[in-house]
Amino acid sequence: MRASYRPDTKGMISEPTELLADNPDWIRVLAAYVEAEQQLAETIEQQQQQPAASGEADDDDEQESPRSKKWLPRLREVEHIAPSQLPAIHGKLIAHGLLKFDLQGRNDGVVYRLTPQSRAAVGGVNLADLPISQPPDVEADTDQTVDEGSGTADAA
Repeated sequence: MRASYRPDTKGMISEPTELLADNPDWIRVLAAYVEAEQQLAETIEQQQQQPAASGEADDDDEQESPRSKKWLPRLREVEHIAPSQLPAIHGKLIAHGLLKFDLQGRNDGVVYRLTPQSRAAVGGVNLADLPISQPPDVEADTDQTVDEGSGTADAA
C-alpha cells in the first residue's frame, strides 16, 4: 500500500479532528476544560454582579489580573480517565497545539486554556458516543464494596 500525499495537511502533522478521532480520551479532557471554562465564566459573572448590586468594590477584584480569569488550573479528574493518564494526555494536547499552558505565578502554578482549534474540534461532540478506553481508577470508587462470596457489589 502506498501512502498518498495530501496537500491540505501541513507536513506530517494531522488535523485536530483526525487526532481527536483517534484519541477519544483527549476529547474527554478538552470537553472537561470547556465545561470548566463555562463554570468559571458563570462564577465571574456572578461576582461582577454582586459588587455592582451592593455598591461596594472588592479589593481582591482589583488585584486579580484579567489574564487570570481566562486561564484554568489543571484538571485533576476527568470522568472515565484514570488520573495517572492525565499528565500524558495534557502533554500530547500541548504538543499538538490543542491546549495552551502558562506559569501563572508562585501560588497558582501552571494554568491552562483551550485553543480556538480545540474548541472547534470538540464542538458538537457527544461524549456519550465516545468509547471508554480505560475504566476509572478503582480507588476513586468508594461507594461500593464487593461481597467476595457472591461477587456482587453492594452499596456501602
